[in-house]
Amino acid sequence: KGFGWAMLAFGLFGASKDQLRAVEAERGMLLDRGVLPVAVLEEKPGRTWATARDLGLHFTVLSDARRVIAGQFNALSAAADASLPAWFVIDRAGVVRSLGRGRYPAAGFTAVVARALDLPAPEAATPTSR
Repeated sequence: KGFGWAMLAFGLFGASKDQLRAVEAERGMLLDRGVLPVAVLEEKPGRTWATARDLGLHFTVLSDARRVIAGQFNALSAAADASLPAWFVIDRAGVVRSLGRGRYPAAGFTAVVARALDLPAPEAATPTSR
């Protein structure tokens, strides 16, 4: 199955790893809809890899220790010294279709991704064949 849609999440690594676990819990629903979840961590590559391994994450996790990616998405604090909680839904043409800054969606990432890309909602039944 080809991918082209993506959901990027920034600022996930803080005092709690609950948000990374939440993305992992939704990974299957996102992949079923053809959406690739990506977490961008403000950590060096070795620490990013260790975090993904320790938490048993099975989705793409990128290192952004210098906050270059976060800067490109305007997901930095005012002093540019930290990534802020932010998420972006990107379509196959590379257009940001939805975004949020300052907090993560209360209803979960799958719900906002589905609305942004006009995909089946998390509670919707999906056909087993076409």
